[in-house]
Amino acid sequence: MGHIFYFTGLLVLLTNIQFLYEFFSYIKIKEWFEKSKKFTNTFHSTNRFKKVDILNYKKFQGVRTLNYLWSIFGILTPTWKVFLIIILFNFLSELLIKYIGEFKLISKIIFVLKSTVVCNLFLITIINHFHLHLDLFDLLLLSCF
Repeated sequence: MGHIFYFTGLLVLLTNIQFLYEFFSYIKIKEWFEKSKKFTNTFHSTNRFKKVDILNYKKFQGVRTLNYLWSIFGILTPTWKVFLIIILFNFLSELLIKYIGEFKLISKIIFVLKSTVVCNLFLITIINHFHLHLDLFDLLLLSCF
């Protein structure tokens, strides 16, 4: 069962890498949609935006949802403490981005760093499951103290 979960995690990791590759187009589309919603009170009207932009926006939102779902199911695995840290890190960084302002330069930098860190944490947990078999939480505690 664990192999199936982590193989799914490998697919999540690949979608995250694609997300990082297309990050700036995502930010541009999201900013257009948010500004349009602010002025017209409709979110993604097909007559205002290209169909490709709407599909890309939904794809990017799906990647974020997929990250949270995979992390939540990761709490049921033996490395649940690491997944709890990932969820907490995601939540706190999202709060920080909302507090600063979503489309400011520093928020964009934080979002790229957050996405990169989460992608690397997913990679480490997947490699650990298939090859290393280490207690990642103990390693994290040792590196912090």
